[in-house]
Amino acid sequence: MIIAFTSGTIIHFITRLIFSFDYEKKLKYLGGLFGGIAITTIVYFILIKGAKDAAFMTESTYTWIKTNSFQILLYCFSGITAILYLLNILFHVNILRIVVLVGTFALAMAFAGNDLVNFIGVPLAGYESYLTFINTPGADPGTFGMGALNGAVKTPMMFLLLSGVIMVITLYTSRKARTVIMTEVNLSRQDEGEERFGSTALSRGIVRASLRVNDLISAILPVSTQAWMAKRFTPLPRKKKDKN
Repeated sequence: MIIAFTSGTIIHFITRLIFSFDYEKKLKYLGGLFGGIAITTIVYFILIKGAKDAAFMTESTYTWIKTNSFQILLYCFSGITAILYLLNILFHVNILRIVVLVGTFALAMAFAGNDLVNFIGVPLAGYESYLTFINTPGADPGTFGMGALNGAVKTPMMFLLLSGVIMVITLYTSRKARTVIMTEVNLSRQDEGEERFGSTALSRGIVRASLRVNDLISAILPVSTQAWMAKRFTPLPRKKKDKN
């Protein structure tokens, strides 16, 4: 989690430094390239890093993907970048929305996988134990060990599909899920507002340490560089809505 937050902060800083808040002008020229890098990175973690534990993935297919990972990522980057540029030029599609959509899908898939382990892990362990027992001739229930569960277990696809359907129905009908979404929206705002959760000693310590690091970097960087960076991070004034 620390690595994810740290790397996310660094990438966000570099991205904002390149595009600034006035990103629409640069998005026309750099948006396709940025989207290609972002989506290719997401594909790398989904397909190459996460494919080995998928129930539908065979050993030969995963070996082929791992062997040709560089070529897959290269073709993926080239194709996605070209498609994003065409969508932006021909149909004026907002590239950032596509990147956010793909990122949300990847995040949802990661959370869904974690929730599936928590919700159906124990029943599936019992099911696999039962199959192992009945497939062992002359097994004694009193002394039969569960050493077979030490290795990786491939979950039947039907169980995954049923679990996915149940999760979708639960998210769609649950009031708590709507509360979670509202909390996420409130946490993502950039203006002042009422916070639902208070700060902790750990979070305050991290903020103080970050401010000290910022002071050290500010003492090293030239004043002109600091002024340029501050300009890149200055939000644009909001347009007032027409009441008419």
